[in-house]
Amino acid sequence: VTELPYEIEDWDESGYSYVWIKVPRVNKYSNVDYIYMYYNNTSAIDNQDKTAVWDDNYKTVWHMDGLGSTINDSTQNNNSPSLPSTWTWDSGGSISDSLEFTYQTPYTGAAMLPTGVGDSGDWTISFWIQGERMGSGSTWNDQLIVTSGRSTGGLMIGAFGKPPESRIRYTDYNNNMERDLDENIFGGNGFDLYTLSKDRNGGSGGIPRFNIYRNGSHRDTFDQPQDSSPGTIYLGSEFGN
Repeated sequence: VTELPYEIEDWDESGYSYVWIKVPRVNKYSNVDYIYMYYNNTSAIDNQDKTAVWDDNYKTVWHMDGLGSTINDSTQNNNSPSLPSTWTWDSGGSISDSLEFTYQTPYTGAAMLPTGVGDSGDWTISFWIQGERMGSGSTWNDQLIVTSGRSTGGLMIGAFGKPPESRIRYTDYNNNMERDLDENIFGGNGFDLYTLSKDRNGGSGGIPRFNIYRNGSHRDTFDQPQDSSPGTIYLGSEFGN
């Protein structure tokens, strides 16, 4: 029996516990591939190894674990920025805890992501979000989940428009491209899982191809050049005109 690498995100003996396990392979419909969990051994030691769970292909993994003043990264990159003073932990996440974003200084971000989402590579970004609509307004007020800054172009995912914002949108300003992921869902009561993936040579004529998923369902495919220098990538930014 080979012990599998695992990471304990949250452990509660009297409630729900969340453990991430790296499984090499379990074939669909297989009756010979298994994983086993052993328990009730009070002398067992904590042998978790989170950096073995999240290998070099993962640039950042944030569980939003609700601990302290740092957004902890589970990868070996140790990309663990400080929690902005206006952000707060929330126990009501989709999986364990969550992080509540609030307003930040316009055109700035709150936490830098590592490089790796530029023009030269393939990448995937996934996140759970529960939107919250703002009151109606006459000016644009864009609330961004991930951004490289509007003035530098590159990657943006967030809620765009005059309040109340009504869409999740992917934007690349340097190529004058905007793509709505979903209309009229931002501000819903539940959490949604969004995934945006890029195949750098998968599109027509060898340009990047993007695929958008919501809660595991494919929503859109589009081919679009991406800015080759997306600049600093941030988690949680806001600006308005």
